[in-house]
Amino acid sequence: RFIRVFQSLTKVELSSSDSLKIALSIAQKDDSYADSFLGVFQHSYLNDQLDLDLQTSVQMATDLSLSFRGNVKLALKDFSELSQFCLSKKGLSLPIKNCAHLAHKIALSGQLAHFKNASS
Repeated sequence: RFIRVFQSLTKVELSSSDSLKIALSIAQKDDSYADSFLGVFQHSYLNDQLDLDLQTSVQMATDLSLSFRGNVKLALKDFSELSQFCLSKKGLSLPIKNCAHLAHKIALSGQLAHFKNASS
């Protein structure tokens, strides 16, 4: 987990200290956190996907993995499916930045459902 995350982040030129901090945090979690972080990050950052800036992509990936209080696999699935839907001509056909923020916000709401179910 540590090596996958650290190499991915330094490859796109995130600072070594920020890459190390994130990689160390993810190394303390199970594989689903690394998968979610890298999945959201790649989907956000790659130019054939959402093509967002580095800091926004890292923040979204962190929000939907390390900071997420719920099922991170579902957070990744929700984010990926929602962003594809709102970008598609058959879906909402939103501008990329609007689509990314909408998908992020809706995927984050999955943790609220987790807390409601836990308190019931």
